Amino acid sequence: GGSCESLSLKGSTGLTGSDSGVLELSDGGGGGPPGEWDAVPGIVKQCIKHLEATGLRTLGIFRVSPSKKRVRQ
Repeated sequence: GGSCESLSLKGSTGLTGSDSGVLELSDGGGGGPPGEWDAVPGIVKQCIKHLEATGLRTLGIFRVSPSKKRVRQ
């Protein structure tokens, strides 16, 4: 499952830039102001990390564009 219940809140590691071009999150990557990532609640950080790690390969998590034929209908 891809539910929030399956997320581990302890011992989580950040993503690296080599994982499908995803920015490293463990050190607050993303170019925001210093400390900005620290203000994000822990559960939100875990959900973001989980979605970025698995959601890009899971159909239906992020929008998948329909075929051109289906758009014309």
